[in-house]
Amino acid sequence: MQELIKLYELIAELSPVAIVVTRGTGPLYYNRAYLNLLGYEQEEKVVFNEAFTHVHPEDRVMVAEYNRRRLRGEEAPNNYEIRMVKKNGEVIDVEVSATRIIYQGEPAALSYLRDITLRKKMARDLAESAEKYRSVVENALEAVFIVQDGQIKFANRATSKLSGWSYEELTSRPFVDFIHPSDREFVHSNYLKRIMGEDVPPNYEFRIQGPEGEVKWVELMVVRIEWEGKPATLNFLRDITEHKELEARMLRAGRIEAVGVLAGGIAHDFNNILMGIMGHASLMLLEVEKSHPHYERLKAIENQVQAAAELTKQLLSYARAGRYNVEISDVNEALRQMVKLFWRAKKGVRINQHYDPNLWPVEIDKEQMGEVFRQIFLNSYQAMPGGGVVTVRTENVELKEQLSRTYRRPAGKYVHITLGDNGQGMSQEIRDRLFEPYFTTREMGRGVGLGMAAAYGIVKGHGGFIEVESEEGVGTTFHIYLPASGRMEKIASDYASPEATAEERKTILVVEDEKLVADVTMAMLKHLGYEVLTAASGKEALQIYGETRPDLVILDMIMPEMPGEEVFKRIRRLNPEARIILASGYSLEESAREILDEPMVEFLHKPYQLQELAQKLEALLRE
Repeated sequence: MQELIKLYELIAELSPVAIVVTRGTGPLYYNRAYLNLLGYEQEEKVVFNEAFTHVHPEDRVMVAEYNRRRLRGEEAPNNYEIRMVKKNGEVIDVEVSATRIIYQGEPAALSYLRDITLRKKMARDLAESAEKYRSVVENALEAVFIVQDGQIKFANRATSKLSGWSYEELTSRPFVDFIHPSDREFVHSNYLKRIMGEDVPPNYEFRIQGPEGEVKWVELMVVRIEWEGKPATLNFLRDITEHKELEARMLRAGRIEAVGVLAGGIAHDFNNILMGIMGHASLMLLEVEKSHPHYERLKAIENQVQAAAELTKQLLSYARAGRYNVEISDVNEALRQMVKLFWRAKKGVRINQHYDPNLWPVEIDKEQMGEVFRQIFLNSYQAMPGGGVVTVRTENVELKEQLSRTYRRPAGKYVHITLGDNGQGMSQEIRDRLFEPYFTTREMGRGVGLGMAAAYGIVKGHGGFIEVESEEGVGTTFHIYLPASGRMEKIASDYASPEATAEERKTILVVEDEKLVADVTMAMLKHLGYEVLTAASGKEALQIYGETRPDLVILDMIMPEMPGEEVFKRIRRLNPEARIILASGYSLEESAREILDEPMVEFLHKPYQLQELAQKLEALLRE
């Protein structure tokens, strides 16, 4: 919910339309566009102490009355025009769209303001003398055209440029022919109502279609006029395609983000269940001879648990919780290796490789990032059944502030990886859902649809982002951006490795809030010959550790009340040389991952087998 609120705040702040909230006093809120409308600079500190300060004196009483009626819930116009006075004294015409809202618990008026000075002037002047201002309109940057009797009677050059149709084509056919089929009825209905004098919104959005079928989103601002003695509409058209694509991208990212949180939580809980099954199966296999009729069934259970663990690993990757072995790496080398492995036997495919020799290093989990490349190459291979061309490119880029806001990533240095093909391409529908978990275009039984979702999560988990461009019949290109590393050399782990003595019976403290996991871990440890203490919370763990000083602690990182990271720090305050194994169904967060750089620390990813547990214990307890 907090991320959604931030998104709404960002959209309002960056909106080109002036927005203001008032209760008849100074504005309670206004955006940047409001200051721009009144002629203030972005960095100016502006204080509006009086109500409707910048409303023209002759319109102030009317605006105050509308505002009073609106706040009391009485009928008041939602759309009207006023004059406002800019900072430099200039008077402008403004179109107001107002509505009643509840702001900070009390009624308030939310208003959208648009400068229509030019539009009003042009409407008046065109009605008086179309020829007089034809050159002005003709050279305007905004598309301007007049519709009468369902046809375009006049259009400026910008209209042709925006639509892709020539003046002759525009004026020889009904204007609805240039509108996207899905939006024609809506636009035509509004046009007829306006001509008949009915109340119709003065601006709205729809799609237009060019000569080659290309689609653009536009915003229409329209007024009813008299043209050569007959009703007509004066129209101002603006291309908002880029804005709509940005809006859709942000909504998709938000949807994927929410699904990722859910997937991560499910995978974490499921790993705890798998831990119980895996542990008990491992213990039973140690007590059963290979000739026993149940041995093979137990092995099958163990294998199935491993398969389930791989599935949860993909879910955790999608939830950006699947990085385990992060190190400073050269993306060029990682790509070369993957190209060599994946495309070696693929006949009919040509590989174009362009690697930046001065590419910045990145901090990645090589295995996980290799899976990202493999999934994208697999997508390309399936899109080129008859062969084709694959392009691999790397380069250094500086991510600017505007782009960083779009993807909620900090501005700075990034490594840009481009992986493209000239295969079949994707439809808009497939492209929009490509990174959703369990969405797949493969036949039933040929995959569960987590590959691209996991790739999305892995890249996002590395602090980067991924986007896709595709067109049916042309091909597909994936763009991956990974943050460049600020460190230039690998960080080596420095474990203390004392020799273990067979005579001593070591004591292990298991800190785990899930009883199922705690019980099976205790059973595994006892089988390995260790004394075992258990604690179900961080508070209990600290108390037991202070009283008994066990030889080693197995610490769950995800616990209520006191997280594992805090428990770790407090244990280290009690004993700076404490040996600790961190255990989690997730990988470690950025802050907790630094713990692994300290001596006498290991990490176990749930679910783990008895052999894995034994190896980690041996590595830390050797004296």
